Amino acid sequence: MGFLDKLFDVAKGLAPNVIGGALAGGPVGAGVGLIKGIANQVLGKLDDSDVTEEDAQRIIEDPNLYIEFKIRTQEIELAKMQEETKRLEAVNQTIQVESKSEHWPQFSWRPFNGFAYPSAVILIYFLLPMFGKTVPDVPQWIWLGWLSILGVAVWDRGKEKRAQTGEHKTGLIEGAIKAIQGK
Repeated sequence: MGFLDKLFDVAKGLAPNVIGGALAGGPVGAGVGLIKGIANQVLGKLDDSDVTEEDAQRIIEDPNLYIEFKIRTQEIELAKMQEETKRLEAVNQTIQVESKSEHWPQFSWRPFNGFAYPSAVILIYFLLPMFGKTVPDVPQWIWLGWLSILGVAVWDRGKEKRAQTGEHKTGLIEGAIKAIQGK
């Protein structure tokens, strides 16, 4: 492994989101170009010339240059994380506003589906045959999907209500793990 590869590994270890993301999301040149740019800054090069093995060796062997390389790499990683944090804060704020919404679709979709599902079953499988109409062939995945959504919504809503009352009931798997551990 050459010194340039070692320098690259150092950068990936310090800034996995930036360097690793550049490699995974785009051409290899993006990650290599970023590392070369940092190395050139550390070495005081004013041009965008290639970093040679000697340059990389100089950075790795000189503690001051090595520390400067680490600092600059981590500054880029920090800036990337701050950018991601801002994006997540915006998404979080949007979700919080939506959850406090007073619009009827926001708070009424659970009850609507809770009443619509049994109504559909009664209509299709009981009332249509009773009036001599043909029963449509509803694919099983429609019923399973609808019930899955209702089940998760009811479970999540129940969990939310229990948390509001201060009850901290463990789930089935968590309870089983605690029982095995003897807690």
